[in-house]
Amino acid sequence: MIPSNSQNKQQALPAAVIYGGLSLLRPFRKTNISCHALAHSKSDLIRYSRKIHSFKALPPLNSDSDALIQALIDSSTKFKVKPVLYYGNDQTMRFISTHREVLSDHYRFLMPTAKLVSSCSEKNSFNELIKDIDVTYPKSIITNSRLSERDLNSFTPPFVIKPNKTSNQSVIAQITANKTQKAIVVETKKEALHVASLLENKNVPFILQEIIQGTEDNIFSYHAFNDENFQPIGYFVGRKVRTYPHFGGRSTCVTLVDDDEVVETGQFISQKLNFCGPLKLDFKRDSRSGKLYFLEANLRFTLWNHLAAECGINLPLRAYQYLCGFPIDHGNEYQTGRQWIATNDDIRSFLDINNSPTAMLQYGIQRLNSYSHVFSIQDPVPYLISLKRRLKSLRNR
Repeated sequence: MIPSNSQNKQQALPAAVIYGGLSLLRPFRKTNISCHALAHSKSDLIRYSRKIHSFKALPPLNSDSDALIQALIDSSTKFKVKPVLYYGNDQTMRFISTHREVLSDHYRFLMPTAKLVSSCSEKNSFNELIKDIDVTYPKSIITNSRLSERDLNSFTPPFVIKPNKTSNQSVIAQITANKTQKAIVVETKKEALHVASLLENKNVPFILQEIIQGTEDNIFSYHAFNDENFQPIGYFVGRKVRTYPHFGGRSTCVTLVDDDEVVETGQFISQKLNFCGPLKLDFKRDSRSGKLYFLEANLRFTLWNHLAAECGINLPLRAYQYLCGFPIDHGNEYQTGRQWIATNDDIRSFLDINNSPTAMLQYGIQRLNSYSHVFSIQDPVPYLISLKRRLKSLRNR
C-alpha cells in the first residue's frame, strides 16, 4: 500500500530511480510513484516512456568509476527524500555493491554482502559457496588453464560450456556469431576440447557442465525479495517457455507457474546463504529422473518482475514499501498462464520448430494474452521509437 496523494502533501513520497531498462520500469505502471531513469545510453528507450519524470545519461560503466559515482550522487540531490534505487543487470549490481558505502547515503536499496554478490557472479566462487549446502548441482569443471581429455574422463556428453563470468558472455556470441547466445552446447568430448581451446585463446575462464536432460521449458526460477532477516516479503515461480537460440540462448517467452518444490528449495537456499534484497534462483528439472538441479543465483531485479506485476504479485513495489517503511502488501497468489515475450526473437524461436498455419494461428492467439516490455498500449511511444529505428536499420542494409 502506498499513501494517497492527499497524504503526500504532508510528506514527500520517495521516488523510484530506475537504473536499467523498460522491463524494470513496467511494474510501476499502476502506481503513483514518481519514476526517474538512469542509463548509459542517451538513446535508451526508457527515456521516451510517459511514466518517466526525468532521464539522465550516465558515463560508461567501464570508464572512470569516480565519474560514475559522482553522476549517481548528483542524480540523487534533486530529491527531497532519499529515493529507492532499482538495478537490473549484473554489471550495475556489481558496481552498486562495490560502492555501496557511498551510494547508501544517497539511495535506498538492499543487497547481500559484497562477498556474496561477488561469489554469485563467478562460477568458481559460486561452486565454493554452495558446496556445503544440501542442493543438487550439475557435475562441472571450472578451469583457468588448458582443458585436457583426461579432465573429461569422468564426464558423459553432451556438455554445455559458458564463461565463468557473465561479463564475458559476449565472447560466446563472437564464437557462435549469434548475439543472443549465452552458452555453447557440444555433443562430444572432441568438440568440447575444441570450444575450450577457443575460449582459452581469448583468455576467458569457463565452466563445462554435463547437461541436465530436458528442453528449456524444464527450467524454473524462484523469485523473491527478502528482508534483512532473509525472509521473503513476496515470491513467485517462473518457467521458461522458449529461448533463442533454443539452448543456451536468452529468454524470449516466459510464464508463471505454481511449483511447491521450487518454492521450498528456493527458500531453503536463500536462507542458508543469507540472501536479502531481490533474487532469482534458477533450476532445471531433469526430464528423466524428475530431480531438480540448482543452476545459478542472480541477486537483482529481472524482466520477470514485469509479468509478475501484471499477474498480481509486484516485487519491486513490495521492495519499495519495505525500504520506505510503508505497509507491505501480503499474500503470494498470482495468475498463471499469461506470458511475457521478447517479440522479434520469440517469433524466430517459434518458427524454428512450428511453422504450420495452425501453429501460427495458435501463436497469434497466445500473443493477445502476453506482455512485452517494449510494446504497451498504455505507453506506446517507446515501441514506436523502436519500430522507427528498426525500419531505418532495414533500409540501410
